[in-house]
Parts: sequence; structure tokens; C-alpha cells
Amino acid sequence: MKIDEGKILLLLSGILSGIVITSFLINTSISRTAILSYSDYRQKKAEQDKLKYEISNLEKNLDELNKKLLDYQINSSKDKDIYDTLKKEFSELKAKYGLTEANGPGIVIYMNDRTYYFNDFDRQLADNLVHNTDIMYVVQDLINAGAEAISINGIRYVSGMAITCSGPIISLEYGDHEEVITPEFKIEAIGNPETLYNGMNSPESHYQILKDRELPVRIEKKDNIKLKAANIDTESKILEKIKSGE
Repeated sequence: MKIDEGKILLLLSGILSGIVITSFLINTSISRTAILSYSDYRQKKAEQDKLKYEISNLEKNLDELNKKLLDYQINSSKDKDIYDTLKKEFSELKAKYGLTEANGPGIVIYMNDRTYYFNDFDRQLADNLVHNTDIMYVVQDLINAGAEAISINGIRYVSGMAITCSGPIISLEYGDHEEVITPEFKIEAIGNPETLYNGMNSPESHYQILKDRELPVRIEKKDNIKLKAANIDTESKILEKIKSGE
């Protein structure tokens, strides 16, 4: 009976992982439009609100599954192989949610607003500034290039995070948690430095678009980058135990 229960829990973990990955793909599939119109912004905001609600439900499911894992650990000491498999599944979920610190080689991208404006009526004033969409596209390009972990101005990027703007203010939002960021923007990405660097310098990358707009941007390769775990508020004591490895 215990063996069957372990298999059921393992199946649930796999299903939840699939849902999390799907929500990640939906959230990061963004059409490339440099500046959003007001109607497009309202539509994107509605989509983000819907995604936040879905993520909230996913977190509740994750909490419930975490509790089952803890109960199973207590009641199934004889079935160590099943428990180890489940623990590995949750470790992968922790990493995907950015609940653990990360370190390794990678690149750092710096982006800033232009300090001078062109007196050219053919250029839009908006081209002088770094927008939330610019950050979103650069992050997406990093993910496509194989980035394993990303932070924006020291804030860990996690699947489902919304990057929004209200006037000159850019915010990173996850559930009820919100962080405001200002230029200069510093995006750190852990992964193969050469692969990430080449991805950013490919002709179709958004980084190249920023260079074409003559914004002050640059990339540095790093032998080691340390990223903090995501600062995600949760009322679940169980998730905190999983996070600390207890």
C-alpha cells in the first residue's frame, strides 16, 4: 500500500512540474513590440493578472504536495528509494521557483537610459529610454540561450514574474510581492558565458536592438556570479521547511 502511495505522489509531482513549465512558457512567449499601445497594455495587464491567479493556485498545490511529502517521509522510512525520487522532484521545483541560491559562471548585462537626446523628429522620444518590454525581451533571450538563473538589479527572476511599468517606474511583480527598479539596470545570468554572450550578440537578439537605438549597453563575462534566492512571501510554513532543507 505504501509503494502505491509513493507512485501516486511521484505522478502528482510530475504533473505539477508540467503545469509550472507550461505557465512559464506562456508567460515568456511575448510578441516583440518595442512600445505597447494603451489597449495592448490593458490586455497584457489582464493576462498578467490571470497568470498571477493561476500561479497562486499552483503555489497552493505545491504546498499541499510538500505536506504529503513530509508525511510520507515520516510514514515510509522503508521506501527510501521512492522518497529520494520525490525529494529530487521537489529540489527541481525549488530551483525553478528560485527558492535556492545559485552561483556559477555567466554574464552581466548593463542597460541604461541615454543621457542625451537626438534632435531628430524621425526618432521617438521613447527610444531614449529602457522600457519594461526591453528588460522582458532580454530576459527571454537569455532563457532561450540557456541561462540557468537570472537576477534583475539583484532581484531573482522566477517563472511567472511580471515586469511592468507605470510611467517612468518599472516594477517586478510576483503574486503580492512587488519590487521597484530604476536605471542603471543590471541583469545577471548564470550559464555558459560564451553561449550566453553569443546569444546576446546574435543579429536577431533584443540586445542588438538596444545597441541600434544607441543606448548605453554593455556585456561582461564573469567566472563566478552569486545570486540570492527569490524573496517570495508565503504563509506556508511547510514551504519554508522545504526551502531550508529541514
